[in-house]
Amino acid sequence: MLMSNVIFVTRELLDKLCNANACEQITQDKVRTIIRHNSKDYVITGSMSSGKKGNIAAYAHECIIRTKYTGELKPLCSVDHYLEVQAGFRERGYDGRLVYHKGKQYVLFGEQTTFKPIKEHSNKIQKQPSLFG
Repeated sequence: MLMSNVIFVTRELLDKLCNANACEQITQDKVRTIIRHNSKDYVITGSMSSGKKGNIAAYAHECIIRTKYTGELKPLCSVDHYLEVQAGFRERGYDGRLVYHKGKQYVLFGEQTTFKPIKEHSNKIQKQPSLFG
């Protein structure tokens, strides 16, 4: 899989993002944490770590409140999504997945975004995402 969108963050922030991993929660159609970065909302859908290096990356998909979603895919909960995938009507992944956060419906969409660590002295640090729960 190509990483089309990579965002570099501090090691400290990457650790917080990895702790916000919602992959298990998504199977229950909910998420506890949404990440805001550059006016976009993201759900952390996975992470990678190493015993030696610690957290290596956090993977995310953009999300939007359902009433503002204009994508081509019909938003589906986990069970319906998996049935559509098994029937060959839908791609496996997070695009079009319906989740609840604080009583509101959100839809995950788009390509995967990867948050990766950078050295603290690098000039690649972007404005840091904020976590709101």
